[in-house]
Amino acid sequence: MKPQQIVYPEDKLIRAYYNRHPTARFLPIDLDDPNPHFVRAFALRQLKIMRAQRVPEDVALRVVEMEATEEERAATEAERLGKPFTRRLTPKHKLATGRIEQVQEEEELAWAETKRERFEQMEAKRAKAEEDRAAVAAAEEKAREEGSGSGGDAEGEVEGDAAEGDEDEKKGKRPSAKAPASPR
Repeated sequence: MKPQQIVYPEDKLIRAYYNRHPTARFLPIDLDDPNPHFVRAFALRQLKIMRAQRVPEDVALRVVEMEATEEERAATEAERLGKPFTRRLTPKHKLATGRIEQVQEEEELAWAETKRERFEQMEAKRAKAEEDRAAVAAAEEKAREEGSGSGGDAEGEVEGDAAEGDEDEKKGKRPSAKAPASPR
C-alpha cells in the first residue's frame, strides 16, 4: 500500500506563486536558515490574511504583494545605507541574468565605450581644426603686417605670379589664356 501524500494548506498558494514567477524556482534555498523560504513565507502570509480577514485569494494576494513591494523598497534603502535588513517576503539573492540579457548588457557597454571614443576623437579633431585656424589666421596677420610695412611689393608679387604661369605654360602644364581657341 502506498503512503498518503502530505498536503499543506499553503501548497496551492506556493504553486500559484511559482506559476506567476517561474524564475523564483531557480533561486537558492538556505537550508541553515531558521526562517522559511521567501515563497513559503509569502504563501503563509497570504493564507493568514485570507483566514483572518475572510477575503478571497486574489484580494489577499494584492495585499501581500504590496507588503512585498514595500519590503523590497526598504531592503534596497537599507542596502544603500549599509544597514542590515531581514527579508521575509522577497528573495535575498538576485538571480543571475540570462545569457541574452548578459549579451545585451555587454553590447550596451561596448556601444557606450565606442560612443565615448568617437566623441573624444571628434573633440580632438575639433581642437586640432581650431588650432589650425588660429595658426592660419596668425600667419595671414603676420603676412599683412609684413606686406604693409615693405611698401609697393604687392605689384611685384602679381608680376611674379604671372611669370610663374608663363613657365607652367612653356612646360605644357596648363594651356595659355593667349592661345587661340581650337576650331570646331
